Amino acid sequence: MNTRPRLYSGRSPRLTALAASAVALLVLLVLFAPEQVAGRAWSNLLVGTYFLVTIGLGGAVFVALTYVSGAGWHVSFRRVPEAMARIIPFAGGALLLVLLLSIDRYQWVHQGDDAGTFWFKALWLIPSFWIMRSIIYVALWSVLA
Repeated sequence: MNTRPRLYSGRSPRLTALAASAVALLVLLVLFAPEQVAGRAWSNLLVGTYFLVTIGLGGAVFVALTYVSGAGWHVSFRRVPEAMARIIPFAGGALLLVLLLSIDRYQWVHQGDDAGTFWFKALWLIPSFWIMRSIIYVALWSVLA
């Protein structure tokens, strides 16, 4: 009789199948749903990915602040914020994907060069510059976390 405990093997086939079916259902919903449902799905995806990115950044800031201040009290649970910070590349990639696919939902993308617009605001909100800046932010967060 084998009394050794079974170790966690990593991925569960059920969980993988459930995640794949959820993603497929979400893609079908966004692609073939009416405009109101699709808009709501994009808003929920945006909020969800922002949530995940801010959770990861919060963990990274917590670890950085306790390291810089020389605090020793956080050693017992330091792995929790470190694990939270590990989701930044994945959540950041998902956020960039959502932003790139739904950039036309932002009103400032459709506005032309207005005579009253400040030159820096016009430069800052050019979609190509905005996308490049977002990619640089997520890459820096991923490297620094």
